Amino acid sequence: MRQSIYLRLGVLAVVLATFFGLAPGSVAQTNTGKTYSFSLTVKSATVKSFTEEFTKKTGILFSYESALARKEMGDISINARNESLASILDDVFGHQVSGFRYKMTNSTVVLTYEQPAAKQGNVIKVTGTVKDSSGEPLAGAGVLVKGTTIGTNTNLDGKYSIEVNADDVLEYSFIGFKNHDEKVNGRGVIDVMISEDANVLDDVVVVGYGTQSRKTLTTAISKVDGNSIYAAPVSSVGDALKGKVTGLRVATNNTVSGNAPRFLIRGGSSITLSNDPIVIVDGVTRDMDDLNPNDIESIEVLKDAASAGIYGARASNGVILVTTRKGNSWEKPRITFDAQVGWSSPSRGWDLMNAKEFLSFVRPAIAQGPNGQLILDGANAAGTGNKSTDIYTTRYMEKGEELQSGWQWMYDPINPKKVLTFTDTDWQSQWFTNALWHKEYVGVNGGSLEKERRLGKLPSG
Repeated sequence: MRQSIYLRLGVLAVVLATFFGLAPGSVAQTNTGKTYSFSLTVKSATVKSFTEEFTKKTGILFSYESALARKEMGDISINARNESLASILDDVFGHQVSGFRYKMTNSTVVLTYEQPAAKQGNVIKVTGTVKDSSGEPLAGAGVLVKGTTIGTNTNLDGKYSIEVNADDVLEYSFIGFKNHDEKVNGRGVIDVMISEDANVLDDVVVVGYGTQSRKTLTTAISKVDGNSIYAAPVSSVGDALKGKVTGLRVATNNTVSGNAPRFLIRGGSSITLSNDPIVIVDGVTRDMDDLNPNDIESIEVLKDAASAGIYGARASNGVILVTTRKGNSWEKPRITFDAQVGWSSPSRGWDLMNAKEFLSFVRPAIAQGPNGQLILDGANAAGTGNKSTDIYTTRYMEKGEELQSGWQWMYDPINPKKVLTFTDTDWQSQWFTNALWHKEYVGVNGGSLEKERRLGKLPSG
């Protein structure tokens, strides 16, 4: 059975409980003198599973924020013999689990949770300046407490200020420079000098007419190395590019295997015409649908107007250049086989109302609004004017009518003399299911001084 309407109003209850004050063992004795005798054991309990079992045993309702439902409580064991509700709850939330607070409000127990405060060391304020190898200050350099999300950036003069623990490690970073770690060791002033990343500056980028060193590059080009997408658990190049190129949006229209995604570079430029960039693979304009991610040497994304100087008006939405791997003339033919198997499942499910809860909640609300009766009598989810051909099923049962197989019924919350009948479909279970996926790759690589050959095949399922 799903959570009661009290759980739906958990936020309001928590606000009220906070106003009156919450503390372990602080219970309004509305059940003064009443005792309970029962045994309850819940293994690997969550807040939702424990409260549901507790309610079944005692009839006591619980109210808490929906985000707290999945909070783990561990193993809970209750063996009460003529004990008060306060004594039972004190044992659970005061001894068996920590961080929880409760308060009795009428016949409902309001639960909240306070995250235990992290152990703090000696907090100090660190200031300093970040410079490059020539001594010039770096504006916008990142200063991060390593292993956390606490950080700041340098100002126009390369200066920064941050509060840290005395034993923390600061990580300094800047685009085109090597990351630099520095132990605080109780120091209040830390000036650092970070060096350029030669690997980034010497990187060769395909620019359209040919190749160019990144250190001499002035246009907006992003490069994705083939090694970063090799053996990725994806079936298309588009999926492998998601999140790897700034300014590139990859949208998948449907989940059919092998379906080509859509690319959008720095937003659209047209309302009525296509906003797709052109894709050029080894100098030939084509789609990326059947490209094998394992056969890609590099991908360059040209994002600014300079690409129009090479490819003309067609490049107004950007250009994606794909360079595939070539065979090696110095090695004998080599056969490569790569197989991956995985299991995917929904990361979480939403706790939504079922059909009965929906009708109990929505129909009385509509009745209080303007034109309420017109809506309630109409063909809609909460209305009773639906026919067998409509997408909604809610309607009144006729006198003497038998309940259809798979249908449910309830008394109309507005007119209890009438009976509503309807279907209840859990659409989440229909939309999201667990799936087993596999990916196999077979390739042949080799050649001679005169010829280079590379052949790859990617059957997937």
